[in-house]
Amino acid sequence: MTSHESLLSNIDRSLKCKVKMGTWELVQALGKGTLVIELKNGPRYIQEVTTIGGNRYFVTFIDDHTRMLGVFLATQIKCIFSVQKIQGHDELQNGFQIKKLRTGRGGEYTSTEFNKFFEDLGLERQLTMAYSPQQNGVAERQHRTIVEMARTMLYEKRMPIKCWGEAVNTAVHILNRCHTSALKNKTPFEALSGRKPRVKHMRVFGSLCYTHIPPQLRHKLEETGEK
Repeated sequence: MTSHESLLSNIDRSLKCKVKMGTWELVQALGKGTLVIELKNGPRYIQEVTTIGGNRYFVTFIDDHTRMLGVFLATQIKCIFSVQKIQGHDELQNGFQIKKLRTGRGGEYTSTEFNKFFEDLGLERQLTMAYSPQQNGVAERQHRTIVEMARTMLYEKRMPIKCWGEAVNTAVHILNRCHTSALKNKTPFEALSGRKPRVKHMRVFGSLCYTHIPPQLRHKLEETGEK
């Protein structure tokens, strides 16, 4: 939602609808267009900053007790799907169940569908005050750390911006295996699982990799791997 038409291209003025603002006020939309982001290397369309899989957003969840991070990439801002995924994962893999969730007051967290999901399961909601991100400081700070780590990894290896999803997942994977001042001599992974994490599989993000080609898909004299 923007009041600056110059930020959009390919505007479709046939779309007429009302949009609810952060103040709960309904505003008439005069059209729909493609957002253009101005960068130092020139303009970039919003489609160009999606991941390889077409995702535009990522949602992070933090276990307040163990500081374990979870991240989900999404094509649209519907956090209910992410909550359902992380709830199912925790129940199956760790035997835990979400009992309480603290979020901001964004529309994705206050929708009718989202509220009904919590009511049906009897989960407790904690909503921060409007325009008070400091009330959810742990999540806000971790979100910033993830973004900064992902940006640094992409810049260091000169990788295309569409790889930001892989960089975000890598950042979360690393943070879950690093010590934090909130825990005593434990990583979030160990605090949750009860065992020390394995790190032998970890490599520098953006390293050159080769995929093995099965013998059934190649000739005897052809290359056995692909860059």
